[in-house]
Amino acid sequence: MAVPNQQRSVPEIVSDLFGQLTTLLRKEAQLARTELSDNMASIARGLGLIVGGAVLLVPALVVLLQGRSTQRE
Repeated sequence: MAVPNQQRSVPEIVSDLFGQLTTLLRKEAQLARTELSDNMASIARGLGLIVGGAVLLVPALVVLLQGRSTQRE
């Protein structure tokens, strides 16, 4: 980091710039991975609820259709 009231050479400044840029990119990549895993967990949870609803819907439709067919006879 820069020390106040001290002159630094251009190579030191460039070196510090690249060091900070590398750190920034590494932290941004880590944040993106974390956000992606959170989004994937939400998607998986939603998909599980949809599948669970479909599993419950099929027997309900069978019962409903059987009830209609017995009324027509």
